[in-house]
Amino acid sequence: MKKLNYRTIILYLVKQCKLTNKEIADDLDVDQATISRVKTGKQSHIAKSMDADFFYESVFSEKSNLRDEQFAVGFYEYLDEQECLNDYIKTIYFRCKEKCHEQEPEKSDETYKEFILSVLKEADRYSENSPVPDTPACLQKTDPAQHITLEKFASPIEGNIFIGREKIVEQIHATLKQWGTGIIYGIGGLGKSYCSLRYAELYKREYTQVQQIFFSTDIKNTISKIRFRGLDESHASEEEKLKKRFALLESYSEDTLLIIDNMDVIPQDRENYERLKNMQMRVLFTSREADLDHPKYMIPIEPLSQEEQRSLFEHFSEFTISDEDLPKYHTLFEKVAGHTLLLELIAKTMAASDTTLEEMLHILSSTKDIDISKVSIAKDNKYQQAQMDQFVSMLFDLSELNEKQKNILMHLSLVSIDGIRRRLFKELLKVENNDINGLINQSWIIKDNGNGPASVKIHLHPVICSAVIKNTDPSLEKCHDFIERITEQCERKGNTPFTDSDRSDLCNILIEAGEMFVYDENYSVLLLRQTDVLWKARKYIDAYNLCKKGISVIAGSENMESELKIRYYEKAGDIAVRLARYNDALNHYQNAVEITKNSNIRDPQKLVELYDSIGFVLRKDSKYEKALDYYTKAQNLVDLHDISDISLTAALYNDMGIIYINLQMYEKALEYYQKAKDLRENAENPDKEQLAYSYHNIGTVYQKQGNYKQAIEDHKKALEIREEIYSGNEPIIASSLTMIGNDYTEAAKNDPAWSFDKAYNYFTRSLDIRIAALGENHPDTAWSYQSIGRWYFYQGRYTETLENYFKCKEIRKNILGGAHAYTAEILYCIGEVYAKTGDFSEAQKYLTEALKIQENLNNVRAKEKTSRLLDEIINR
Repeated sequence: MKKLNYRTIILYLVKQCKLTNKEIADDLDVDQATISRVKTGKQSHIAKSMDADFFYESVFSEKSNLRDEQFAVGFYEYLDEQECLNDYIKTIYFRCKEKCHEQEPEKSDETYKEFILSVLKEADRYSENSPVPDTPACLQKTDPAQHITLEKFASPIEGNIFIGREKIVEQIHATLKQWGTGIIYGIGGLGKSYCSLRYAELYKREYTQVQQIFFSTDIKNTISKIRFRGLDESHASEEEKLKKRFALLESYSEDTLLIIDNMDVIPQDRENYERLKNMQMRVLFTSREADLDHPKYMIPIEPLSQEEQRSLFEHFSEFTISDEDLPKYHTLFEKVAGHTLLLELIAKTMAASDTTLEEMLHILSSTKDIDISKVSIAKDNKYQQAQMDQFVSMLFDLSELNEKQKNILMHLSLVSIDGIRRRLFKELLKVENNDINGLINQSWIIKDNGNGPASVKIHLHPVICSAVIKNTDPSLEKCHDFIERITEQCERKGNTPFTDSDRSDLCNILIEAGEMFVYDENYSVLLLRQTDVLWKARKYIDAYNLCKKGISVIAGSENMESELKIRYYEKAGDIAVRLARYNDALNHYQNAVEITKNSNIRDPQKLVELYDSIGFVLRKDSKYEKALDYYTKAQNLVDLHDISDISLTAALYNDMGIIYINLQMYEKALEYYQKAKDLRENAENPDKEQLAYSYHNIGTVYQKQGNYKQAIEDHKKALEIREEIYSGNEPIIASSLTMIGNDYTEAAKNDPAWSFDKAYNYFTRSLDIRIAALGENHPDTAWSYQSIGRWYFYQGRYTETLENYFKCKEIRKNILGGAHAYTAEILYCIGEVYAKTGDFSEAQKYLTEALKIQENLNNVRAKEKTSRLLDEIINR
């Protein structure tokens, strides 16, 4: 049984009775933050002087709906679900219930007072020392996590003028109070972001913490950008980070406000979006999408009234509109339909360029399209947005920006909505602060204040970004030096002045440049370098897209150097392997082989490396004899050309060992693994990365032979070396963790002196890393599911076994295909489980499917094993 405390009680009052933190705080005469801390488990008792009687009189006595039988029954069931009921409370409850049924209905309120007080008194007893019930596991591990908060919010509009919008701010407040989630929607430039920030400013007394972030592709990526204070993620995998972040957000209550700006698409990870909505904290989105969710969440933003537009225009133009000229300005306001961004730009442009009202009206009327004021937002959002973009483009032409300013805006159009640190951008583009600040003052650039001048970020409003691109026509020729400097900075090794956030922002620029620009032969080397930067940043899909773009440039070129073509195809093969696109990888490597053979460059060592890579892909595709042929070809070239490359020879020995272990020829595998290890260990400058592979593979042979103690020793040695040279969330670390888990599992199965528990921790860490780095549908992730399934199987937990085995099977069938040896292996495992549970028809179905694959692959030992189990089932 869990101990009962005030957190449990307050959570029920908030979740089930719909009381707010503020209402409870007012009743108890404490500040709202105290209730929030109790609710999130950061504080065990509300106040030293507070006891059960005071709590009852303050919160329950004046609310009849909190004392009747319906409340008491619901409260009891909730406490029962939370495992917080002891025999004393149960006795009091049933006594009250029995007494209530003997009395007249109107007296039931007073009857259940005894039950409620008994609960409160138990909370009094246990509050000071009770653990926090239902606290997510990731928060229970360390005390510091109890004090993790959102980073202090520096509002970018603090001190700015705000005109109108009182009604929408009130509507935001009402929607968030009732539903917890609100979505401000309308076309770009109407002031959605500003309204969200204005709401946060006006209602800041209701929130102990606020943060604004920009939407990024999906909810998962957006959550990863939230800034926390006191959160240590240095040794966490990407999946672990996401879990911890969601757990933290779920621990916050309605005195936390999260603003997610510019969510202009329905997120693909809808389940994460729904999870956010169901949290206690308030979540406010801004979007151009009118059909994002149920109407109860949707808050339309309307244009300013004419009087409000006048005030806004006068503020930004810094002159007063006379009553005589007001009708003409009303024509202008009608023309732009009260869009705040456009009004601001028009006012500042007129003031800076001495443009008259008549001239501005003529310019805006020169468009052939009808006024946007005649089209409603809800009816035709895309059309109205196009008109808005067109007007901004016209203002860009009119604004008399000098070439330096246009150049700044052009380069900033490559930056994502997340922005880039102003100081970093300035250094990369070689411009001065004054140049950037002038554009900020004219509202062409948005400035987001950080925690000090060094952290200020800048970016373009999406509407302005479209206009800038249209009017400056960014190209690689114009932006070459900028992209070159970014690439150089990202290629730097060792300590750099960049944060992880900086690196992410720079990678996003390289991705945008790769998608936007046309690359020809002259820039093919730069594109390959961009590819390599993204590859090392583990942005594999983006890296692959850039690499294929480069291949399309060089493929038909007769003037391109063969060496560069080979590098492109080899890199494409490497990335395709990481993405488990083995057929594509094979084609890339074979193209590289053909170019190497047919070029004037006679490089037998490169051929050896490529043959080795092809063998690797064939092995992954379970074509072991073909793979061995390529390894043999490679070894013959080494001998023929007397190539004295120790690392290359060791790699070939190692890869041959892998083939033999897959063919279950363990002594032969150990022989080749040991040869590779000896070469690597005795090299003048041992390659730690490759030495770790040798220990890892030797450990695997010992595991297969049943020598678990030696297997664990070698696998842990490999892990130790890898942790010295890789970050904690690299897939190669996951390989070591999985193997150590397998060692402990096999050992525990065969010897009761070993424990299954040790294995599971290794498996879960490995799975988290693989999902985060490689994705849910990757062959390496399938290995984790198979290992976890096997762990359950040996302990007789067959439901959990099948759950993990089926996940493995789906990945292998989808990625490797239905004719792969690894697919046959998991089919055998599933059949084995059904045989154990007595479901022989299902067992026979899966084993027969496995046997068919093994016969096609001529996998003799696997066929014999499957046939034996099938015969046992048929002849039982």
